[in-house]
Amino acid sequence: MAWYDSAVFYHIYPLGLCGCPHDNNGETGEHFDKLNEWAEHAKRIGCNAIYIGPLFESGSHGYDTTDYRLVDRRLGTNDDLKQFVKNCHANDVKVIVDGVFNHTGREFFAFQDIKQNRENSRYKDWYCNVNFWGNNEYNDGFSYDNWGGYNLLVKLNQRNPAVKDYICDVIRFWVNEFDIDGIRLDCANILDFNFMKEMRAKTAFSAKAPCVPAKNVIDCKALISPQGGLKHECIWCGSYGHHHDFRSVHDFYGSDAEQQREGSGRNRWHVRQLF
Repeated sequence: MAWYDSAVFYHIYPLGLCGCPHDNNGETGEHFDKLNEWAEHAKRIGCNAIYIGPLFESGSHGYDTTDYRLVDRRLGTNDDLKQFVKNCHANDVKVIVDGVFNHTGREFFAFQDIKQNRENSRYKDWYCNVNFWGNNEYNDGFSYDNWGGYNLLVKLNQRNPAVKDYICDVIRFWVNEFDIDGIRLDCANILDFNFMKEMRAKTAFSAKAPCVPAKNVIDCKALISPQGGLKHECIWCGSYGHHHDFRSVHDFYGSDAEQQREGSGRNRWHVRQLF
């Protein structure tokens, strides 16, 4: 049985929990002492796994990533995250982080290169449907696919081999640098399925003990099996400054009915066993 089959998760949205500024102004914060306290609280109430994120450098709410290898400076440093994971492991608590691989922020280096070099950019195929005959509200002089209608979130071309290699390198970096135990895939319901299978195949055994699949790519909307199959769906919702809901796939195991979430402003989700 994999560790996550029986794990009890505690979800932390760090930028909101720590009261960080919504806009990243370049100033460095020191909030991992607070995050360590909450990790200890999670252990005391019976949780043995923490899902925390987004954690990496972004311009605002965390999902407009600008640097996948740098902890968001509003929270702290890479060394702070490394120590956080070490503290959790000392308490027998696993740690998974947000993998925001469907889109990047506009300040991400590849998008900035397109703005500067346009048709001559080596990264013009890193994003979906870049159209140099179009335009947008930022007056970029080109248009592109985004997430949810927000041009702040530029949709990555997950079928581009260079993009896939880049993301897999990022995941290997996270495992080797921070010793994380897994990844929650943001927007997994719209990620290219072959892209997810490749991530699983190319990164699952990148842990320090390569023969033991201890570092699994896991996800709260789609759990990828070792054979590359999509096993179950579950629920996650939330936005900056609002309540976040993370539920294990086993909360709805075998369910075949639509779940109605009660309350004002809540979303309706279709939850089903896929196979």
